[in-house]
Amino acid sequence: MRVDGTAMVTPAMCRAILKVMARRLRLLCRVGGPVAVLLGLLSLFGRRSATGSVLTDGVLPIVLGLVLALIPWAMTRSVLRRAAPLLTAPWRWEIDERQIRVTMPVATSEYSWTNMKTFTEYSEFWLVGTPIKHEVLIVVKSAFSPADQQLITELGRRTLPSPA
Repeated sequence: MRVDGTAMVTPAMCRAILKVMARRLRLLCRVGGPVAVLLGLLSLFGRRSATGSVLTDGVLPIVLGLVLALIPWAMTRSVLRRAAPLLTAPWRWEIDERQIRVTMPVATSEYSWTNMKTFTEYSEFWLVGTPIKHEVLIVVKSAFSPADQQLITELGRRTLPSPA
């Protein structure tokens, strides 16, 4: 079995992939940011400390909370800026029982199934975990016909475990 597919990787798809990959960081920022701002406001307006000024009691947590709130936005913007050369032309995937070959606008890479660690399916793409921690191979579903998508899903599930 050999399956070939070609598709554009769009900025919107990159954002969706980043949301999946940075889930814990986004949760920390979404919860930690507002909590820090709230604590800062409570400290600023709630009680007056005899040892500190009004500004130092509440401003530091407020600034920390605002910075935490901006981290996911800044990270996404940075990644999209660095990925811009990859988003100018279609990507091509060639998948068979031995390997996954990806041709991107800047390079061509081959990945052996035996070296891959995990296979995770999402609505628009598959993420195949590489031996390098926090690095994944992206395979876009829209590049393949529904029948080919089913074959790839079966191959991935048969060959690799799903992440825990």
